[in-house]
Formats: sequence, C-alpha cells, structure tokens
Amino acid sequence: MRFLKTLLLLAAFFMYGMVFITETTNPLGSQIANCMIGIWVAWVFLSFYRRRVEQKRRIKKEKKTLDGYAIAEREIESNNKDEILWKKAFVDADGDAGKQKALYMKYRAKKITNS
Repeated sequence: MRFLKTLLLLAAFFMYGMVFITETTNPLGSQIANCMIGIWVAWVFLSFYRRRVEQKRRIKKEKKTLDGYAIAEREIESNNKDEILWKKAFVDADGDAGKQKALYMKYRAKKITNS
C-alpha cells in the first residue's frame, strides 16, 4: 500500500513537472495532477484514521481483559466463584491451590472478555 501511495504522489509531481517543462497552457495536465494529489491526501488521511481506530479498539480490548482479571480476583476473595471454572482450574492445576487460583483467573478473564 505504501508503494502505491508513493507511486501516486510521484506520478502527480511528474504531471506537474511535465506541464512546467513543456510550458504549455493545457490545463488538463494540471487538473489531472491536482486530482492525483487530492486522492493521495485523502488516502493518507484515511490510512491514519484507520490506524487510530484500530489502536483504540486494541486498547479497549486490553482494558476489558485487565478488568476481567480484576473481576475474577474479586470473585475469589468474596467466595463468589463460577464453580464450574473453579473445578476445571482445580483439575488443570493438579490440586495445587496457587495454580488453581491463577488458572481460574485466566479462564474467568477469558470468559468475561469473550462475552
């Protein structure tokens, strides 16, 4: 994509150059170059806008994941756990309580994030 944007800009500058080198009064070359510059500016603007929107979505998803871990930790502390996930974490942790808590938080955060 960057290659195409650069090529479009170079082609527009080439059109401007040809108009000035030939010293013609043909306005078509300038109009075409102006259109190409306009397309390039719009393309660049939309590229930056798209990146910004994607970055905001990613940050929002990361925040939701972190909130999921906080919710899972509060559930463990208040003894208000999702019993099915708690038992799955126990089995996966081979009975180790520390691992069980960590796995429960991981599973619960994933469940909150996906909901």
